[in-house]
Amino acid sequence: MAKDPQTLPDASSERPERKQRGGRYISITGPKEGRRRAGRDFGPTPVILALSDLSEKEAQAIIDDPLLHVGPAKAPEQTEDGAAE
Repeated sequence: MAKDPQTLPDASSERPERKQRGGRYISITGPKEGRRRAGRDFGPTPVILALSDLSEKEAQAIIDDPLLHVGPAKAPEQTEDGAAE
């Protein structure tokens, strides 16, 4: 039996915690040999992530990792085709 579309969650809606953190970015740098945390790889080259792209659990795992250096970052600049540089 098909579900009533009115009872299904709206696919375009965001989770509340993502709305609260939207627009904030962090820079993560890992050790030379690399470090994997929250399904992502971190090494000596800084990685810029939007907090809205991380769940609360992923963000906390990255922040709490003593081998990762985490700090605030500016939003990456976008190219004409919309890709981040």
